[in-house]
Amino acid sequence: MKRRHVLGALGGSLFMAKTRSTFAQNFEQFDAKLAALEPDELLATASAREIQFRQVIVVESQGASRRMRSESRISGRAKDLIIRFEVSGEQYYKQKLVHPIWPKGDSGITVGIGYDVGYMTAQTVRGDWDGILQVNTIERLVPAVGKKGVAAKNILPNFSDIEVQWEEALRQFDVFLPYIVAETEAVFPNTGFLNADCRGALVSLVYNRGGLISGADRRREMLNIRNHMASKSFGNIPEEFRSMKRLWVNKGLPGLLERRDLEALLFERGLEAG
Repeated sequence: MKRRHVLGALGGSLFMAKTRSTFAQNFEQFDAKLAALEPDELLATASAREIQFRQVIVVESQGASRRMRSESRISGRAKDLIIRFEVSGEQYYKQKLVHPIWPKGDSGITVGIGYDVGYMTAQTVRGDWDGILQVNTIERLVPAVGKKGVAAKNILPNFSDIEVQWEEALRQFDVFLPYIVAETEAVFPNTGFLNADCRGALVSLVYNRGGLISGADRRREMLNIRNHMASKSFGNIPEEFRSMKRLWVNKGLPGLLERRDLEALLFERGLEAG
């Protein structure tokens, strides 16, 4: 190989190495912030759950046997973000979340990685846990369908002996996640133009707040994000994540404020990575 070709190849390798290093540095702040969060802050976010999945409400009410699922991937960081905020991690899960819980607020009976039975249909619950839990265990969860808030709190003792092991929770999360990705793609156009980090930030949002888009003030930023996605104004989206925090300021939910900040940061870093 001629000397200039060798130098050119070497220069290209150095450029790629520097680029990868720069991308890694870009995510250092995200990684550090995520690792520093306390479990009690994280899990308090579930009490403000607003899961209203369009596919559950519309598709299954029309008699469809299964919702749409997506083959699109989200990044490992995005998955870590969702799992961290839903259950903190393996150690905390094994200590406190093996049995169903009621996370307070408008939540329903919740099992696994933040799977809220109260916001699902019986058909959905059966499909989402098929092959992971015993059939009789799944059927025992079905009465919790549609029960939220105080109604869920009142029936929690009925499920105290049910156990969902960490490995089962992870398996179900991997089964369930493609439906949330599909929900995200259905709600926000042009997600195909995003990389796995940016897409994952939106999926985390939908996992927590659902895919309902409306003109209501509470859903204002969700509508704005959809409009930004439609016009491919991706750079405007991180600020919408941060603007949502207005809904939970001084509500005793610091973890939820952190979640929106980290989703915004992940989206920003994803844009920088290209």
